[in-house]
Amino acid sequence: MDKESLHRLIERYYDADTTAQEERMLLKAALESEGKDPMVDEVLAVMGYARRKPSPEMEMKASMKRGGGRRSVWLRVGSAAASVAAVVAVGFMLMRSPGVGVEAAECYAYVDGIRIENRNDVASLVNRQFSELANAEESVNEVITEDFSDMSEAFNFDEL
Repeated sequence: MDKESLHRLIERYYDADTTAQEERMLLKAALESEGKDPMVDEVLAVMGYARRKPSPEMEMKASMKRGGGRRSVWLRVGSAAASVAAVVAVGFMLMRSPGVGVEAAECYAYVDGIRIENRNDVASLVNRQFSELANAEESVNEVITEDFSDMSEAFNFDEL
């Protein structure tokens, strides 16, 4: 697979617009290009965790077709839940590993294809992500409340 096609497939993977077969193709092509392209290394880091422990949210996200409007709200909710689950799972894994302390564990993050290894920078990124997740949760709650209010008005539940 040429580099341009691989990058398009990676973008579709991040947008949750790939089928299971396309994800297998992506993994195979990415493994063949490992170490040659930062974007490929980043997607391998993401897929590496997903291969070890796929969550129901990630499976659902991968199988859903990208849609607009209200469907994207549920996609954001699923993404937020999967992100929190991933961070919590990694934390538990580090705490439960016998003989391996937090200091001995490898700590890095990929941002825009750049590997960040400084623990403080990674911790700052994680904290920022948690803040964004909290804001997204508030936004989703508002949308859900508005949706139920609209449905209530549409079905005249107030008159009952």
